[in-house]
Amino acid sequence: MNRWPFRYAGYAGEFFAVKLRHRAGTMVEHTTLAGQTLAGLSAEEAVRMVIAAFLGLPSDGKEPAYEILRRQVQVQLALREELAV
Repeated sequence: MNRWPFRYAGYAGEFFAVKLRHRAGTMVEHTTLAGQTLAGLSAEEAVRMVIAAFLGLPSDGKEPAYEILRRQVQVQLALREELAV
């Protein structure tokens, strides 16, 4: 049984913060450590995952683009974890 069913939402939020730090040039050691500890990914991997989620994102539609982006990152994380088992 999944002990934390919303962990991918938390990881996605963390990865968006990592992407923003990367863009601002303010990457610090604890940013990298958090990604490795929580999701097993380096900061660079997290940045690439968020960038990939932005590709093909619709500019308009019934569902807000941010929700699609958030879900795409969560799905990538879930698939990564499932494939690792």
